[in-house]
Amino acid sequence: MTLVSIFLVLTALNVFQASPAAVNTYIFRLIVLIIGLVGCLFFGYPTLIVFICLITFKPALKIDDKGLTDRSTGMSAGFIPYSQIKVVSNRQPYIVVHLNDPATFLKKEVFYKRIYRKINKKYGYDFIMIDLTGHDNQKINGITKEINRRIRSTR
Repeated sequence: MTLVSIFLVLTALNVFQASPAAVNTYIFRLIVLIIGLVGCLFFGYPTLIVFICLITFKPALKIDDKGLTDRSTGMSAGFIPYSQIKVVSNRQPYIVVHLNDPATFLKKEVFYKRIYRKINKKYGYDFIMIDLTGHDNQKINGITKEINRRIRSTR
């Protein structure tokens, strides 16, 4: 879809026409340009995130002694120290991170992630849900138990 949107933008700018007079209607070109730009904005960000994830190839979830790092999606939370985590639960195929003080966490987020997390909360989900699609329930339960054990050991 991103490529189609870019094609529409280039078509509106007369890049592919042999003679610019082939599409001589200003309104038509403007409509195609607007549709192409909206498509680029709408599909461009997810495409960029997918390419970055494919190129960098980092694990979706990293667990260490200081906290956990979520890189599972484009809306991932990044690094979360154990001191901010109340408990972690399993909601197949997600690991749900319940925070001690969600307001403090949300203040540090970029505005679009903050809006996304508030919408999640409005529909009954928690602020941070780490997507582990492709892992079976036993493995997710084991990861959840390990994170909760590390949380308890840091207190």
